[in-house]
Amino acid sequence: MTPQETELQLAELCEAIEGWRQSHIRTLGMPKELWADAVRLSKSVGLGVVVKTLKLDHSKLKALTEAVPTGKKLARAPRSDMSRTSSVAFVEFPTATAASFSGASLSCLLEVESPRKGRLRAQLDNATALDVSAILREFAG
Repeated sequence: MTPQETELQLAELCEAIEGWRQSHIRTLGMPKELWADAVRLSKSVGLGVVVKTLKLDHSKLKALTEAVPTGKKLARAPRSDMSRTSSVAFVEFPTATAASFSGASLSCLLEVESPRKGRLRAQLDNATALDVSAILREFAG
């Protein structure tokens, strides 16, 4: 992953966390999806950078980061509105995982169907696994 891509992902996550903080009571706790994204970023840019930039609890992020072995995906919490309406399937492609760690790009045809938002079909060229993840997150959100 290039420094520009990392910086963009960090900025997007910062924006998402700030949006959540402004619209929720902090005693509820930050959603698991946001923690999962912070863990992923901390594995690539370092724990200290993520904690400082996102203003997160260092000990909690460190514990979450240590709980996920390197190279493994952090399971995201299912969204309650989605779990009631449909079953969610997860498929991991080893080449996509390898490409995301090496910074390599991949080409794929992405087809997703959502009961609420219809269908998404996109031909992706020179995309990383993180790009695909971001597209899916936006489509599902």
